[in-house]
Amino acid sequence: MHKGENYAQIVVPFRRGTARKAGAKPGDLIVEVDGKNTHKVELKKVVDWLRGEEGTNVTVAVRQPGAKKTRTLRMKREITPFDTVLGYRRQGEDDWIYRVEVSAPVAYVRVESIRASTLHELRQVERRLQTDGIRALVLDFRGSQGEGILHHGTLVADGLLDHGLMWQVRDLHGKVTEYRADRECLFRGWPLAVLTDGSEIDRVQAAVIAALQDNGRAIVVGEPVKCDGYVSTLFPLGQAQGAIMLRTARLERPGKGQEWNIQPDHLVTLDEKQRKAVHAWLTQKDLPELPPGTDDRPPEDAQLAKSVELLKAALAKPSSSSRR
Repeated sequence: MHKGENYAQIVVPFRRGTARKAGAKPGDLIVEVDGKNTHKVELKKVVDWLRGEEGTNVTVAVRQPGAKKTRTLRMKREITPFDTVLGYRRQGEDDWIYRVEVSAPVAYVRVESIRASTLHELRQVERRLQTDGIRALVLDFRGSQGEGILHHGTLVADGLLDHGLMWQVRDLHGKVTEYRADRECLFRGWPLAVLTDGSEIDRVQAAVIAALQDNGRAIVVGEPVKCDGYVSTLFPLGQAQGAIMLRTARLERPGKGQEWNIQPDHLVTLDEKQRKAVHAWLTQKDLPELPPGTDDRPPEDAQLAKSVELLKAALAKPSSSSRR
């Protein structure tokens, strides 16, 4: 909410979103929704007015703070696609800078979440990085979110590993199913580093990180990762009464069983001030453009710096495909 004018405010319209396509601008105040005045209306209610069935229309009147003239945005409600794989710094609305240092062939990729599209996005990034002469990669999982769908994590881990046992699942009856990677592999021969921030993360992200570490595919830099290690299944309740999520199995790591406190290979911690600065910078990556006055310079980040140092050292060795 804009404190001075008491209207709901658009910070930055989503990239590829219906509001952005209709002409919404950063900082716009939402003055009306389908003719209903929004002055001093609580944000949740304004959001409810904006929501509706996919394919239906909504008309929104907006203006910039302090302006008198309003603009009318006519939109069709639709699902907005979100990227799950982001680069180091945004270069325009649809492009990224991936290099952390101009002179080093080390790229940075943030895996914001693991969804059905993530593996395809990583494939696209690989082609771009190969063209750019990149030979090592940082995968940033700090603050990564997920839908809890193990299949999506299986696709990503399989895509990053050149064979090997990723994990196994033990059901309520003790039956064990192994999940193995095939020989097709993205970023083949490149040393990889994974960044973790010590927060409790989704089991799918944890499974991917553990698989990369357990198979010697990546070094883990940062802080210990916590995860409950359960596999959940969604059961419909019938008669359009929704669904319920129940734990139905346990994930197990090769040789480590149900141990899901993932310890980094290189422990690097951040103090509270650094953590907040890094989190704010990571959050900015979602925005197609930054609000006026936003500082877009990368903050001091000891975890990223350590990973780049390790990858450059790995590239300097005769064989850069080993884990250390």
